Amino acid sequence: MLKITHKGGEVEEFFKTYMHNDRHLLMIGTVGFNNAGNYFPSVLANYQNVDYKFFLEERTIVPKVVLDMGKRNQDELTQQLKNHFVEFVPVQVVAEDSAPVAGRNATKLTRKWITTKKYTDIVVDVTSMSRGICFSVVRQVVEYCHANSIEPHILVAERDLSGVKIQPMSSDIACYMHGFQEDMETDLVDDALVMWIPQLSENAMSSLDNIYTSIKPSEVCPALPFPAIYPRRADELLLKFRQQLVQWEVELYDTIYAHESDPLDVCETIGRIHRTRKSVLECSVNTPVRTVLSPTGWRIGSIGMLLAAMENSLPVIYTENIGYTAGNIDDEILPTPSTYVPPNRWHIWMRCSN
Repeated sequence: MLKITHKGGEVEEFFKTYMHNDRHLLMIGTVGFNNAGNYFPSVLANYQNVDYKFFLEERTIVPKVVLDMGKRNQDELTQQLKNHFVEFVPVQVVAEDSAPVAGRNATKLTRKWITTKKYTDIVVDVTSMSRGICFSVVRQVVEYCHANSIEPHILVAERDLSGVKIQPMSSDIACYMHGFQEDMETDLVDDALVMWIPQLSENAMSSLDNIYTSIKPSEVCPALPFPAIYPRRADELLLKFRQQLVQWEVELYDTIYAHESDPLDVCETIGRIHRTRKSVLECSVNTPVRTVLSPTGWRIGSIGMLLAAMENSLPVIYTENIGYTAGNIDDEILPTPSTYVPPNRWHIWMRCSN
């Protein structure tokens, strides 16, 4: 795949020159509680021939204030996009038996959206998408577009850390993302040398413990954000995870440092490590070699993992968010929405190399 990227103000400039009357776009996004997810839809609302489809992710445990914030963002989108075709569709994230079904349910909807009308471009705005939906939908869209001469795009916007402390509640079940299992959990990899690359993040300790227990990797190479907006974040994550790192038998030279605000740095770092390890070990040992990813950290880094997984056919394992807690927010008082433009903005044009 050929990736053409733009960041910051380059994103808006790209669409100014790219959007002509002969282009007909479908934007697929998610309504979230963070209104950063409303930014790119409002940018594309300035152009004709743009249709919008939004997932409304349904979870079992969501505080009233989080639901109200999502409803406010949906109302804002409805007003901003009143001159366009807009559809909001609920998607169940977790089944009644607690099985993660977000990716499977989302791709069923996406299949209908991308095939019922002819588009020149399909844009997936992953700013507010959960990882279980984001990974599956992006892969589906990119593969469909490449097979049908349609241009696929990824958009992501991320604000600096907010004072609003809404924390995810992770499932105890570790599973491979829909479309990213590869040959894991088959007889082909019973004796595989598995390297696990998890993103370390402040709220992912129990989630990563569950994943580690599930896959029992041969080696662990945790990914840390550096450079980062907060320069000491990587050091503090190492301190926070010190017990896990001992349990996982991680040496300091096994850690991976990737730019917090650059998905391409994350993608290239993981791809380089995977290819080098695979070429060396497959020549010296008679056993399969696999690299497994777990995106649990900063969003732009997760997109880098997505790109690396698609380019190198890597499996991705995670635990789904079954709900949220809002520790520092009054249920009756909605936080004031942010009005500044998200500083971290990326456009990734996933053109087919041929």
